[in-house]
Amino acid sequence: METLWQLEANIDDMNPQNMEYVFSRILDKGANDVWAVPMMMKKGRMASMLCVLCRKELLDDMIETIVKETTSIGVRFFPVSRMACDRVITT
Repeated sequence: METLWQLEANIDDMNPQNMEYVFSRILDKGANDVWAVPMMMKKGRMASMLCVLCRKELLDDMIETIVKETTSIGVRFFPVSRMACDRVITT
């Protein structure tokens, strides 16, 4: 078991094609995972909720990256517990 931080930002006015770039930047900075969830905002606008999972020491850098690289004006963040199975890579 470990505690990580989950960040969320609603994005409704950014070209969805730019999300791949944002994902790459976030992962390059050390995030454990990044994903987007489709959602509907007020007045029926389609949007995405950008979600990031990272260690606490990366929290400030992740928030800064989300704000700089997206059109979001805010980020929610909270601690989450995670259990991960051991992985073995075989060829």
